[in-house]
Amino acid sequence: PFVFIGLLLLWAVIWLILSAGWTVMPAPLAPGTEYHYAPHEFTLRYRVEQQANAVAPQLEAQIGKRSQQLPATTKGHMQINQVEIETMPGAPGLLISTANGQPLLRRPGQRNTVAAVGLTFPNPGSEESLILTETVVLRIVRKAEANAFAVEVYQGKDQQPGQRLDINQTATHPVPLNGRQVNLHFALLPSLNVEASYLPGIWLGWVALALILLGAVGFWFRPAFLLAQIAPWPEQRSVLIVQGDRADEVAAARQWLNQL
Repeated sequence: PFVFIGLLLLWAVIWLILSAGWTVMPAPLAPGTEYHYAPHEFTLRYRVEQQANAVAPQLEAQIGKRSQQLPATTKGHMQINQVEIETMPGAPGLLISTANGQPLLRRPGQRNTVAAVGLTFPNPGSEESLILTETVVLRIVRKAEANAFAVEVYQGKDQQPGQRLDINQTATHPVPLNGRQVNLHFALLPSLNVEASYLPGIWLGWVALALILLGAVGFWFRPAFLLAQIAPWPEQRSVLIVQGDRADEVAAARQWLNQL
């Protein structure tokens, strides 16, 4: 019966996962960005904090009021409220920010200006644009070399870039803006691939598999069947008739009887 109990339990686990479980695989997170999955109050934040002369990128995952953090530069795993979260660094990215924290940057089509913008570049040759206030445009292109970018700075309506920057390490560069200079900080950081799964009752699947294996052992190693019948025999004797499904067990029973 363990086989049938295990199969029934396994079916119940599958039904529970299909009806109540969920999986989220957002697009690769750029440095400094956030992803929110409203149906289950699930939030991902790719935080970049400045520590001494280096940056410390971390992924913060929050479900309801509980949250945990993981380094964003290595493969990681964490669990919050039975939600399994797997992280993996992805394609190269850039976090571009103003050195003094002024909100001067925005992406095309974005109305509000911010102090930092995160970008991802999935392939060599991928490019993005940033607007510095209303007069300066930055064109960023990923080079063929690993973690290398070319930045072209266009002033006003100029057709040719007035400044070119080669970014191959985290650094700060001055950019002219309306007769003055603005220091922009370029931090080389990877994008982040995240997969979150909520599989309720998944541990019961292991119990179901154990029951199925235990029942399979019973099917494979079936116990021997022996039937002993005692019948009267003339002259105050009896005869013992032994029947079974295994000849070796019948022979063992005969040997045991002969030793009595």
